[in-house]
Amino acid sequence: MKRLLITLMALLTMGMASLSAQEREMYVEYQTSYGTMRFYYDNLRSTRTYPTYDLVRITSTNRIFPGWVDDHLVNQCADAWRVVFDDSFADARPTSTSYWLYGMNYLNVLSMANLNVSEVTDMSYMFYGCSLLTELDLGTWDTSKLSFMDGMFMNCSSLETIYV
Repeated sequence: MKRLLITLMALLTMGMASLSAQEREMYVEYQTSYGTMRFYYDNLRSTRTYPTYDLVRITSTNRIFPGWVDDHLVNQCADAWRVVFDDSFADARPTSTSYWLYGMNYLNVLSMANLNVSEVTDMSYMFYGCSLLTELDLGTWDTSKLSFMDGMFMNCSSLETIYV
């Protein structure tokens, strides 16, 4: 009996070690019942309840979109009204935010405190069609590597103030 307990404890310890050794990844969970799109950078994706998406997806025509935007520019999270960057995302260093909030016509709560854009080179169409946003605070963003901003604020019809 003692040997069985020791073996079980060893297996449990090895299992826990392999879980903690998993690589962190950047992904989005769309919490449909809350209308919330939440960005994570952790190794807990498989435990999430709602649909998750990759931040980068290469289409059949070699275009690059986030996983929640399809080849026809339909955003699977378009009816979200809130976007949150989880505390874990503060350690993430994405290189593109292109199309991230594309066509999110209901978005009116945007918490970007944990978004570090210091490595981002492409922000094209990031806020395209976010027609309910009235102001954005981008004052803390390090955009020194930014090269592409095509259509970044296009069709943001209510946007009156951008703090830079």
